[in-house]
Amino acid sequence: MAQIYRNGQLVDVADDYIAPSLPTATDVAAEWQRRVGIGGSFAVTGVTDPIPVPGRQPYREIIQAKLSAAQLFAAQGITDQVVMFRDGDNTKHMLTPAQTIEICIASMRFYEALSEVYWAMKDGTTPFEAGVPNDLTDDTHWPT
Repeated sequence: MAQIYRNGQLVDVADDYIAPSLPTATDVAAEWQRRVGIGGSFAVTGVTDPIPVPGRQPYREIIQAKLSAAQLFAAQGITDQVVMFRDGDNTKHMLTPAQTIEICIASMRFYEALSEVYWAMKDGTTPFEAGVPNDLTDDTHWPT
């Protein structure tokens, strides 16, 4: 079963379904929003497994606040695990300021990379000069 966007909604269709037209900017926006909400998982120095970070609001605001606090702690020379970071799986991690800065920047870069694909698809710029691809939901088009 394949998935396509129809009127901004992701729907299941038969594998042999032929879409009547290319996806629209509304479809691109819906896919971008879906991927932002999922977020990503990021490696952090000294942490065994990647930490999942959702991208939906208000989580992006929390990331910004954690980054600001970690930068203040780092400026004060604090290197202990003083920042509690609750990840997308509700696991609590006690992180150092450096680790917190690392994960916050990684998640912000991921969000920015998603946005760059979104803008390129909407604007028809490299690598989407031919327009929005029919398979716009394919992971090969998006950062993971």
